[in-house]
Amino acid sequence: MSDERRPAQTRKQQVRSVVAMAAGVYVVLFAVLNTQRVTIHWVFGTSHTPLIVAIVISALLGFVLGLAVPRLRERSFKRRS
Repeated sequence: MSDERRPAQTRKQQVRSVVAMAAGVYVVLFAVLNTQRVTIHWVFGTSHTPLIVAIVISALLGFVLGLAVPRLRERSFKRRS
């Protein structure tokens, strides 16, 4: 029988994982410590909401765009080739 194991993470992957976890913890702490109500001017209106909501929405939007943009670039590059 062959021993099928995943290859060990490279040093670069380990560093990325640690940095991503640290950034995640920082965002959570930052959001939790900023709970006062603020006025937010959205594209289609204005609301009074806790700052934590704006921080979480911004973090999620940044995460999604951070995943999507490189994939879209790769797809675009493949089409040109």
